[in-house]
Amino acid sequence: MSARNLVFSVGNLQGGIATVSVPIDVVVNAGYSGRNQDTVRAHVAELAEQGVCPPPEVPMYYRLPVATLTQAERIEVTGSKTSGEVEYVLIADRDRLLVTVGSDHTDRAVETADVLLSKQVCPNVCSAMAWPFEEVEAHWDELILRSWSRPEGGDWTLYQEGRCERLLAPRALLDSIRSRVARDENNGLLVFSGTIPAGDGAGALDAAFKGELFDPRLNRALRFAYEVAHLPQPALSATAGRKSAA
Repeated sequence: MSARNLVFSVGNLQGGIATVSVPIDVVVNAGYSGRNQDTVRAHVAELAEQGVCPPPEVPMYYRLPVATLTQAERIEVTGSKTSGEVEYVLIADRDRLLVTVGSDHTDRAVETADVLLSKQVCPNVCSAMAWPFEEVEAHWDELILRSWSRPEGGDWTLYQEGRCERLLAPRALLDSIRSRVARDENNGLLVFSGTIPAGDGAGALDAAFKGELFDPRLNRALRFAYEVAHLPQPALSATAGRKSAA
């Protein structure tokens, strides 16, 4: 198994920034990870009405290929119905625990048939900025996740907003996942937290997506943003090749 090195600019409370390279060996995407189980069940029922098969258990943990990770500002997708969703992201490497923010970009058409595949066929984006988790642990539930979506030719619209108290707490989430992976996979572990509900009337299919993890107590934020490029299908054809050569 080959690790993927991600480089983070890690800020601290003293205003310093350190560049840290972390080899990522294991990527896990948590789903249905809300603290309020009534809300989780309502979300599962809502997805079932949209044709998404309910999970066999909650929360669900999806193992993703390390190659799906990116910190790029542009991603490519093959499906025409994809969207992002903001999540907090944990990076656990030996005795170090970092937190950042990212997007579990998902193919919504594939999701109705296979949730795991819908996550594996799209890149998973995380910020190039991070914080030491211990700096926010004591007031974690006050932190706010937000995302914005921009359709082709449109304006940015607030898509999601909610406090981290709505999701499983980081150490509980990490302990649950570590109990399920092999002991030698407990380092170089990157975890997407699962997401918060979208706002009423918000559009979901993006040409661009951005998000943040905002700390109101310390007045600072971790952010990411990316453009979504849809690859034409069929990607290549004999007819298209003859036209290009003409």
